[in-house]
Amino acid sequence: MSYFSMIAVGLIAVLANINPVDYLQVIVVFSGTGAAATFCVAALMLAFWRRATVAGMLAAMISGGGTVISMYLLGIQGYGAETLIGPVSKFRPYFLLGLDPLLWGLAVSLVAGIIVSLFTAPPDADLVSKMFDAEPGESRRTSG
Repeated sequence: MSYFSMIAVGLIAVLANINPVDYLQVIVVFSGTGAAATFCVAALMLAFWRRATVAGMLAAMISGGGTVISMYLLGIQGYGAETLIGPVSKFRPYFLLGLDPLLWGLAVSLVAGIIVSLFTAPPDADLVSKMFDAEPGESRRTSG
């Protein structure tokens, strides 16, 4: 499967370079923004919040990425054309209240992750303990 995926990505890259886009930087910013809004909040919540649930993290990922995509779709439709942040092209986001779509994506992702996690059953306490607590019998270093 990994060989097939690599070949497919390579073919897509070659086809995309036959007729290159005018503003490659815009596509790079879009993909980075979308990835950050999709994965950043979910990863941080899973690493640092004991109450995070699978459903909450899926909601965070879907809502964060969806927010960024929605703001780009609004920008492509012509909303917020007066905002001149970045290169002027047809592929541009809508800057709601003058803020970058990444900020909106992260905020929506955080709110969705928290709300859905709180409204779903908490994760198994034993599993959470394995992830967050020291195992019995482990030596803890103390200063002094």
